[in-house]
Amino acid sequence: MFRRHLGLVLVLILVTTLTLTGLATSSPTLRNDMPDYLKGFQRTVNRQVSIYPDVYYLSGPEDVRAIALTFDDGPAGDATSQLLDLLAEERVRATFFVVGEKAQEQPDLIQRIVDEDHELGNHSWSHPDMRKYTNQHILDNELKNTSQVISDTVGLAPSIMRPPYGALRDETIEFLAEERWFIINWSIDSFDWDTTQNSPEEITEKVLEYSHPGAIVLMHTGEGLDGTIAALPEIIRVLREGGYEFVTVSELLGL
Repeated sequence: MFRRHLGLVLVLILVTTLTLTGLATSSPTLRNDMPDYLKGFQRTVNRQVSIYPDVYYLSGPEDVRAIALTFDDGPAGDATSQLLDLLAEERVRATFFVVGEKAQEQPDLIQRIVDEDHELGNHSWSHPDMRKYTNQHILDNELKNTSQVISDTVGLAPSIMRPPYGALRDETIEFLAEERWFIINWSIDSFDWDTTQNSPEEITEKVLEYSHPGAIVLMHTGEGLDGTIAALPEIIRVLREGGYEFVTVSELLGL
């Protein structure tokens, strides 16, 4: 009898550990095999999505073969124009998390993103580490200003946001939820931002290796990110052949 109870306790401890570390595949997790310096971040976001499942997302439902490509840090001039050209050619819709100060400088690209049936999300005004600021500062100086620029340009403001570096304190998630924001991170990191591993082949390998129904893929648009654009045709081809549909984040999550 004691052994049976001990075995049950050990199983419960294992299930709890897997859930908190993101190794249990039955719940949304950041799925990459991360380098050591990012394992703490991985544990944090996997814990946060388990605590705040109604406002904080790493992925969508896994019962439909749909996937959302997301692009951060733009708009970025010619690089974003080239990316939009490619997405139009491939007939793929995506979500762009834009930085306010860049959106203010390039309203034509913000308008083009919407005109070509993509989605806009708020990625802050100046791309700071939001963990260093008060909740009210984040809302007033990073989110509202960016939303105002987007609204002035295209006539609508997003309800989805992505924190720079994917990093927020728990209390900030709760605060933003009360302000009716949905927080979107990702389940697949393409690592196109990391110059030590962002060749087209490496980006393609990561996205395809970790792809899953309901995935949200982190990518970027900007100068010096040629690997992303070069990788996309193969990524799109393989995923399409696997039966995936490309959708926006809000479509994927039903927001």
